[in-house]
Amino acid sequence: MSRSLRVGLCYDRFGDAPAPPGAPPDWDAEYEPEETVAALEAALQRLGHMPVRIGNAQALLAAMGGGRCSSTRPSRSRRATAAATG
Repeated sequence: MSRSLRVGLCYDRFGDAPAPPGAPPDWDAEYEPEETVAALEAALQRLGHMPVRIGNAQALLAAMGGGRCSSTRPSRSRRATAAATG
């Protein structure tokens, strides 16, 4: 029997933040396009899970402080980070 999970998607997207002063040209090399985040979200839904878009690290901390997240179990991948929140 499989169990449905609420899965928080944590990510930095291209265009969400301006380049810091003096940043190198590749300062956002680890950021993701919206298409990648949407593909992860769709894949989780197809597997019967409920993805929750959280956003960047600051948004994750705010969500945890606001009670949206009860626990985090980070799962690192090259493309994005998913933190299980339920």
